Amino acid sequence: LTGPGPQSLDFNTGYGSILWRQGFAYERKLVGYVKGYVRRFHLGDESHRGVPGSPGRAVTLEAAKPDDLCWGCAFLLPAASARRIVESMDVREASYEKRSLDLFGRRSEALPVVRDVIAYVVSSCPAKRKQVGYLGPAPVPDIAATIVASRGKSGRNLDYLVNLDAWLREHAIFDDHVSAIAGAVRALRAASREAEEEERVCEDDGAVRCAGQVVIDDGAAEVVSNCHRSLLAVGIVWAEGEFAAGATVAVVSLAGAAIATGRVAYSSAEIKCIAGKRSRACAEILPG
Repeated sequence: LTGPGPQSLDFNTGYGSILWRQGFAYERKLVGYVKGYVRRFHLGDESHRGVPGSPGRAVTLEAAKPDDLCWGCAFLLPAASARRIVESMDVREASYEKRSLDLFGRRSEALPVVRDVIAYVVSSCPAKRKQVGYLGPAPVPDIAATIVASRGKSGRNLDYLVNLDAWLREHAIFDDHVSAIAGAVRALRAASREAEEEERVCEDDGAVRCAGQVVIDDGAAEVVSNCHRSLLAVGIVWAEGEFAAGATVAVVSLAGAAIATGRVAYSSAEIKCIAGKRSRACAEILPG
């Protein structure tokens, strides 16, 4: 989404990967929503998150009921480069329909924070939908399975979903579609890890029994694997299972690879509270 805001200021607004990776300079940002549209994992991506013949899934902005909302973020573009950025997006999004919408914020449902934001919406034209790789709706478990299995030149499709879900949670935004798919992906990957763990235990009856799992991001996985350093909360994505402080747990990557086992200083409930937080924030959340 791009367009002029109040006093002819240019904004570039996104609902997908632009939320965490803009690719352009901006002066300030506004979190807000557009009315009558929804975000959906209906786009088939054969380049960045998939390969030809086996596309990953990315989100689109689609017309919906009048009371539906889609939250995103508007970035104020520098005056010197605003026109160039908007023109570039016009070319990149040429197969989408260009709409002028209002961006609303948390303070008022009636008064927009930015008027006439340009939105690039999925076209109703079948030919244009085909051109952009539109796949359309599918059962949540099927979309989740595709996301877990897909990878493209920009990396794993899973990372796209994790980043989007994390951004929404960070800004206290609930998106039922994204939340359902993220939950299905977690369940799918948990089941896969459980099957692998059962197989390992059967092969070696002396294997260490873990009370749960701590899932960490790629950066933390590299540090724990190669530097043999203690795991910090900032590298944790989530915890699975219920366990007390001092329990032995498995440390696994986002891809489900077993990295290490170790004893935790916090319970599973505490870890879920401090996951992704830096040490100072952890001390405030869990004092003493």
